[in-house]
Amino acid sequence: MLFSGKAGVSTGRADLREQVKHMLVALAVMLMMVLAVFLFNVPNPNMLLITGLAVFTSLYGYGAGIVCAVVMVVYSMYFFSTDHSMFAFTAVNLQKMAVIVLGAVLTTLFIGNLKRQQEEANRKLRELNQLLERDNEKLQTASVTDDLTGVLNRFALRRDYARYEN
Repeated sequence: MLFSGKAGVSTGRADLREQVKHMLVALAVMLMMVLAVFLFNVPNPNMLLITGLAVFTSLYGYGAGIVCAVVMVVYSMYFFSTDHSMFAFTAVNLQKMAVIVLGAVLTTLFIGNLKRQQEEANRKLRELNQLLERDNEKLQTASVTDDLTGVLNRFALRRDYARYEN
């Protein structure tokens, strides 16, 4: 999201660069996972690939989740298609593909939403912590100064008595 002003635009660009970096990391790892399930002829590759989808969606959000879901669905099209043609399916394998697509979409949406809620909660927590720090500073100042004169009060003098001796 881009904000008004130069600082906001650069922050938005930095966020976008970070998101793209996360998506590329997710893509690279998912492609390595696809290569592993292909080379080792894993009988149910989606169990591994859905793990990658869940992990990257929970770490990086919707963008990475969508990348993982697309990789998973494309490999599943290869894996379940007749003679690995990518587009010809038996009736049973077509049902499997429908379940895979639905599962990938729902998993990405659910975990992506949890990630978004976590980020929002963390943002609110940071705001509340800043507010609390400001209030604590005000209370600290109020506890050692006289409201009327702004001069250090008796409590401050007692606390720092060694500084004021002699």
